[in-house]
Formats: sequence, structure tokens, C-alpha cells
Amino acid sequence: MAGKKSATARRREGMADNTPTRALVLPLALSPDQHAMYSRLADLYNRVWGSAVSWYDSNHTVNAVAAHKALYADLRGRFPQLPSQFVCNALRDAAGAVR
Repeated sequence: MAGKKSATARRREGMADNTPTRALVLPLALSPDQHAMYSRLADLYNRVWGSAVSWYDSNHTVNAVAAHKALYADLRGRFPQLPSQFVCNALRDAAGAVR
């Protein structure tokens, strides 16, 4: 007797049925100052992301809520230049990468 499919199974089937999408690439003309600012922002984000990946690995979990509770205050203190939303996104992105 076949049982009811789980929500995860239904979601995965729905993802498999998606039609292909195309990416649009546009050149972005940045001034040297804008490029330097973006580079600093990307470097800070990568450092936060790396810290989160290390935490996930050492704690053997990918629970983004637990990581947020354990890491957010420390990361905001270590990287005050990085907007708070970037820290939150880095924590979630790192959980997805470790998964």
C-alpha cells in the first residue's frame, strides 16, 4: 500500500518539473571607489560565511536558527561594518552550502 508522499518529496518533485530559466548578464560600470567598496563588502561577507561554515562543521548541524543564536552577536561585534542583513544571509547561505 502506497502511503501519502511527504512534503519534502512533493517539493522535490515540483522543483524537478520547473521549466529551464535563463540568466541575463549585464555589465556593471563601477567607479574605482564603488569597486573598492564592493570588494570590501564581499571580503567581509566571505569571512562571515567561512566562520559560519566552520561552526556548522564543528557542531555537526545545519540548523540556521541555532547558528543565528550562537553566532550573530559575536559576528556583528567582529564585523560592525557589515550590515546586519548580510550577517543573517551569510548564516543561511552557509547552512545551505554545508547541507
